[in-house]
Amino acid sequence: GFAYYQGAKEADAYSQALVKTGNAAGTSASEMAGMARSMDAAWGVTQGAAAEALAAIAATGQVGSASLRQFAQTAIDMEKTTGQSIGDTAKIFTELGRDPVAASAKLNQSLNYLSAATYAQIKAAQDLGDTEKAASLAQDAYSKAMDGRTQNLVQNLGYIERAWGGLKNAAKETWDAMAGVGRDKDV
Repeated sequence: GFAYYQGAKEADAYSQALVKTGNAAGTSASEMAGMARSMDAAWGVTQGAAAEALAAIAATGQVGSASLRQFAQTAIDMEKTTGQSIGDTAKIFTELGRDPVAASAKLNQSLNYLSAATYAQIKAAQDLGDTEKAASLAQDAYSKAMDGRTQNLVQNLGYIERAWGGLKNAAKETWDAMAGVGRDKDV
């Protein structure tokens, strides 16, 4: 019933994200489904969560296929460790893609993640009219910084928090396996 429906919804989300953005990500629903399956192999990442993140990041229209999986993983990790929703992380990638210099400066005020050299690279690329390169640099810097921070948070968890996380992940994987019935293997 419902698990089948959830699995089938993933293919629709991929297609909608690609169609709405004119396939700015430069990929296909089938490739996104393959990315989600490969992300499912990672600890604590269900195929359903991977599908949600991939669709959200692709729907920004600001991320190419080369970075799609990495940024989706960042969004999942941020949600798991800090509670920041996948949608909120996707919005950050959107802002960094649209106006790399201004968004980087604003985000850096609260997160203090950019080195002066990285910011200078982003600004230089945008000043030269290469907004795509500036966006890529800005998004990649944010992703790498947040990946490092989420890893630090996980490493600093206590025994009980890790055990609880393991139980939650086991329950999510069970549900994800049931949703697999509704997934089109050839999306």
